Amino acid sequence: MYGKSLTSRDVRDNHLQIVLPAASTLTPTNDEMNQDRIDSASGSGDKKKQKNKGESKKVHQTKGEKIIEENKQRKLEKRIVDETDQIANVEDLLKQIPVDNYSKAIDIIDENLLKFQTSSNRLDLLKRKFRLQRKYLQSLKKKNTLTIEEKSKLDLLQIGFFATMTEMADIENIADPFNEKKKYIEELIDDSPLDHEKWYRFQLEKINSRLPRREQGLRDSRISDFIPDKWQVEFLDAVDKRQSIIIVAPTASG
Repeated sequence: MYGKSLTSRDVRDNHLQIVLPAASTLTPTNDEMNQDRIDSASGSGDKKKQKNKGESKKVHQTKGEKIIEENKQRKLEKRIVDETDQIANVEDLLKQIPVDNYSKAIDIIDENLLKFQTSSNRLDLLKRKFRLQRKYLQSLKKKNTLTIEEKSKLDLLQIGFFATMTEMADIENIADPFNEKKKYIEELIDDSPLDHEKWYRFQLEKINSRLPRREQGLRDSRISDFIPDKWQVEFLDAVDKRQSIIIVAPTASG
């Protein structure tokens, strides 16, 4: 349906309500052009009135949109200030533990990450977490032999390191994470020279569907078994409105 509506003219897509007009191949005659001029001249007065009404309405809408935008900006600025204070609290907590206790420091950041919604502050905390995870990985890999407990920690740490790196790349809007994060990817899989095949194989074999799930923490009365993500709520809203929706999501994302 969608492919046909985008490649064929005069096809109405009932889902998106898109109408593609037919291209005219006829050349207008002189009489038709003259008639158009007459119609245009006679209707100019009405058009001016309509234009004035339209401009008045447009100004009104623009003012409304401006007020909404200003309110959003004020809320965002307040949230940033509040979160900045929370970052200071996290820093105080981190100062209270030994510098080489990476596991505890990472736990502290994880416990507080849910409180942060603004991209800038969240990215700042993720970078701190990333540095700690990297140091922790390096310290474990330096050991000649690992206990069963340490091997389990290393396994989970690799998954967490990958999750932090991907969320950072998403916030930073990085177009090519493989090349821009190649240095860290090589450290993660410990297999060089690195190529795409090794990277994909690592994700399939090691990461698979084990990435930690970031919950928004808000329950929905339509779902009793679990707390839905934002995209799941938007999907349910679209279903309730009987709208068409296309969702592109990785396997095992719910």
